Amino acid sequence: MEALRDRSLLPDLYNRNYYLWLETTSQLLRDRQLDRIDLEHLAEELEDMGKSEKWEIESNLEILLMHVLKYQYQTEKQTNSWGYTIYEHRDRIHKAFRDSPSLKNILTKFLRIVMQKHASELRLKPESTGMIFQNCVCFP
Repeated sequence: MEALRDRSLLPDLYNRNYYLWLETTSQLLRDRQLDRIDLEHLAEELEDMGKSEKWEIESNLEILLMHVLKYQYQTEKQTNSWGYTIYEHRDRIHKAFRDSPSLKNILTKFLRIVMQKHASELRLKPESTGMIFQNCVCFP
C-alpha cells in the first residue's frame, strides 16, 4: 500500500480515498506504527463518531417524546402506529445506552429542551412540561 510506505501521503489519502485511508490507519494502529498515523484526521473522525452517537440519541429521543406526548394528550387521534413508534425508538435508545452508557449524561438536558420546544405544538403550558417529564413513560 502506497500510504503505508510514506507517512506524508496519509493526509492526502484521507481526501482522495477515504476508505483506503481507513484501512491504512487501522492497519498502522494494529501494527503499533503510531508515528506514521495521520493523527489530525484520526482525531476528527473520532470526534465525528461521538457527535453521530449523540445525534442519534437526540433524534430518537425527540421522536419518542413527541409520540408519547401525542399518545397521552391527543387521545382522540391515537393510532396503532404511534404505539409501535414509541416501542421502536425506546428500544433504539436503550440499545444505544447499553453500548455507550455515558450517553445517558445528555438525557436530562435534552429531555427538557424537547419538552419545552414542543409544548406549544401540543398545546401544553411550558410550566407543565416538568411534571410530564417526571412522569414520562419513556423509560423504566
